[in-house]
Amino acid sequence: MPHGMNSSSLRPRRFLIQILPAAVVAPLFFRGEIEFGVINQSSSAFNHILTDVSLVVYQVKRSCLPPGARILAAHGYGTSAPGRPVSSHSPHTCRS
Repeated sequence: MPHGMNSSSLRPRRFLIQILPAAVVAPLFFRGEIEFGVINQSSSAFNHILTDVSLVVYQVKRSCLPPGARILAAHGYGTSAPGRPVSSHSPHTCRS
């Protein structure tokens, strides 16, 4: 789990991820424009896209780290010094 995030901070996001696709296509179902199975298909497609986008974001964040920090991050360490999280203002982070 990422530094600074606990299970209670992720709970609303997980709920939204599960309900959002159904909420988007439910009106179409009630108008008779789609069959019930399409709701499940849309949820599955949404989860596939979410997984792919999450992977891209993770890889971009990882590529912005200096080589030593990549090794630490690969082993689950996310601090620049004991007890101090890696700063987004580090001179080695990517800038837009």
